[in-house]
Amino acid sequence: MKTLSDEEAEKFIVNILREKGKMKTGDVEKEMEKLGAKCPDDSVRFLSMLRMKNKIKGKLSVEEKGWMWWI
Repeated sequence: MKTLSDEEAEKFIVNILREKGKMKTGDVEKEMEKLGAKCPDDSVRFLSMLRMKNKIKGKLSVEEKGWMWWI
């Protein structure tokens, strides 16, 4: 499995969220695995970093029992 660079992972995640809408962390990971790729860091940390940079939005969901991410 190829570890993507920060830039590659950011583009991939933004594109997936634009295409699919809200997704749980595990669903984002599954989409990356389909292409044989993974985040440069732990997925939750990387997604949280993108949220702090205002590239994506995210919120802990009690209903979904985990983080939800969207554009």
